[in-house]
Amino acid sequence: MNKPYKVILVLLGALLLGAAGCANTGEKTGAYADDSLITTKVKFDMAADKDITARNIGVNTSRGVVTLTGTATTDHESKEAADIARRVAGVVSVINEIHIQTGDKVGAYVDDSWITAKVKSEMAANNEVGALNITVNTSKGVVTLSGTAMTAKESAKAVEIARSVQGVVSVENYIRVL
Repeated sequence: MNKPYKVILVLLGALLLGAAGCANTGEKTGAYADDSLITTKVKFDMAADKDITARNIGVNTSRGVVTLTGTATTDHESKEAADIARRVAGVVSVINEIHIQTGDKVGAYVDDSWITAKVKSEMAANNEVGALNITVNTSKGVVTLSGTAMTAKESAKAVEIARSVQGVVSVENYIRVL
């Protein structure tokens, strides 16, 4: 065998051994990047769909599992959002927690948006919470926190901040502690 092919085979072997060595090391850094890409793709695809009011639907991905939260105006819209998420490459499963708006006024959307913005700004102003790693969604005054925290104390502080915002009915904490 000539020398260039031997070099290529040696490099290919090294790459395969390296990949095999990483296969069982548990959660990899790439998993977070993949989750972020999945979330972005799901949001993009929902925004491109004329049957979905994507601004009312929150998307969070953890280990390929997409969780949809927020509100939809019809059951069809909720199911379509879940179907869009399922079609995105890398999605393992979809948890559809979208609530159907029944007879609520437009003010509910404004209040929920205000609550979400207020919780996010309060977390960003607090040096005990890594606000960039925590997603905030609000539906009918129920705040859902998801994402990651470095400590249980950070997760608890995020919940405390959310509960302190006027208009919050309750807080659901799905923050994963690393």
